[in-house]
Amino acid sequence: MPATMSYQAALDYLDSLVNFERMPPDRQARKVQLDLARIEWLTEQLGRPQDDLPCVHVAGTKGKGSICAMAESIARAAGLATGIFTSPHLVDLRERIRVGGRKIAPEEFARHMAEIRPHVEAVRHKPEIRRPTYFEVMTHLALVHFVRSGVEMAAIEVGMGGRLDATNVVRPAACAIANISIDHTRQLGETLAEIAAEKAGIIKPAVPVVVSPNRPEAMGAIRTAAEARGAPLVLVGEDVTVEHDAGGDFSVTTGRARYDGLATALAGRHQRENAAAAVALVEEFFAATGRGELPAGTVREGLLGVRWPGRVEKVADSPLVILDGAHNRASMEAVLETVQSEFAPARIVALFGAADDKDIAGMVGAMRERCSGLVLTRSGNPRQKELTRLVEAVGRAGGSGECVADFDAALSYARDLAGEDGAVVVTGSLYLVGRAMTAMRVSAALEP
Repeated sequence: MPATMSYQAALDYLDSLVNFERMPPDRQARKVQLDLARIEWLTEQLGRPQDDLPCVHVAGTKGKGSICAMAESIARAAGLATGIFTSPHLVDLRERIRVGGRKIAPEEFARHMAEIRPHVEAVRHKPEIRRPTYFEVMTHLALVHFVRSGVEMAAIEVGMGGRLDATNVVRPAACAIANISIDHTRQLGETLAEIAAEKAGIIKPAVPVVVSPNRPEAMGAIRTAAEARGAPLVLVGEDVTVEHDAGGDFSVTTGRARYDGLATALAGRHQRENAAAAVALVEEFFAATGRGELPAGTVREGLLGVRWPGRVEKVADSPLVILDGAHNRASMEAVLETVQSEFAPARIVALFGAADDKDIAGMVGAMRERCSGLVLTRSGNPRQKELTRLVEAVGRAGGSGECVADFDAALSYARDLAGEDGAVVVTGSLYLVGRAMTAMRVSAALEP
């Protein structure tokens, strides 16, 4: 009989593995050894499920999750059986693996884990291969689930980087690279060109790559990688354009079609560029898999129906409470500009916590320009910057704020500061957003 385990046992086993997402940066810098040997060996044991999975693969610093969510929603509106794999989760681990918009069921998760576990354990006897990590096992479990669910298009979000990320074992029909900024410098490099080169590692020979607008040094690295692999580039802003209509809608024009009267459920003008990338990505997927033209109606339906929790998400009024997991300066500027332009609050108070390895100075700089108040609290991530050090870092960046360790008390205090006509923006970390969702009983589930 095949091995079985309970859902809780599956979670406990997963939590026993090395998890770099929750490892303090100083330990991570010493212990992270990025390579594909572990995930490649693991997938070999179960017949390389990724080889049978039609998919798109998306890397980037800012917007990659939104592009995945929009692409999946468009493809689902077009009638395809879809899957999506993203990270991290906000409240429930099962958010990371969804088919047809629904989270993987606990019993399915447990069944797949019971099958995978013996192969993970077998690596202990192979000294040349380190034991698979938390993210590698999650990636493999997602691939198995998608194939066995009959998924016709999976949107796969890179966890970190690209070239050596566990997701880079897939064979996509099309790729996308979202906006790139400075992040994960310990693992990916100190310069924008170095980071872009790592993210461009997802580019496969002759596979089309949709690229969001990027700074010249990032684009140079992407072009170099694409030319070396003979991969055609589809550039948002050149080959794919966005026009903003007076009424608030927008249009996207690609090399194949024009899509008018579009709107997206995700707030912010920056999401329109992400939408353009998602449309082009699904177009390229349809072309590569022989599905013909992408119906305009399904593009409109998919963009309107997309849900991507914790990204400029309004969860309360009087005062407004907005959740967004921005964790670098570029993302922070985008969310605060969106809150000002789309909600026009009398004042903005940021409720802020962050991981120890993030650009706190850059984020504080963005908040100083647009926020009238700053409340500092714990993000809830084991990699968080402790409050005393967070206060020091904020001070060095020229900022100041009230420090409230207990999250519920911090949220209450921030709402009082904002007043009924103001807004609280919970930001700096997706883990902090997850805490807010739990505290405010906001469901991060797209479906049960």
